[in-house]
Amino acid sequence: MFAPNDRTFEVLADRLDFLSEHHRYRSTVDEKAVTEALIEGLGAETITEVLLHHAFAGDQLTGKDILRGKTYSKLELANGQNSVVKVISAARAIR
Repeated sequence: MFAPNDRTFEVLADRLDFLSEHHRYRSTVDEKAVTEALIEGLGAETITEVLLHHAFAGDQLTGKDILRGKTYSKLELANGQNSVVKVISAARAIR
């Protein structure tokens, strides 16, 4: 799975007014509350489509793997679509 991260989903749920008015941002995301709010608001099918669009189909692949490879790579996503990852500058990314 690559971006968005948990905080991104929390911000999305908040902007769509799916979280309770008492929801407060903390250092860790209440994943259960955010997931339930998004599923209730958007539906499980839509959330599944979003997640499959952000998941790599195949063996584990890390950001370092991509940065160490070609300047671009074609990847198959879990939803069957292909995506191209283009590395613009890896000088600061690999340590």
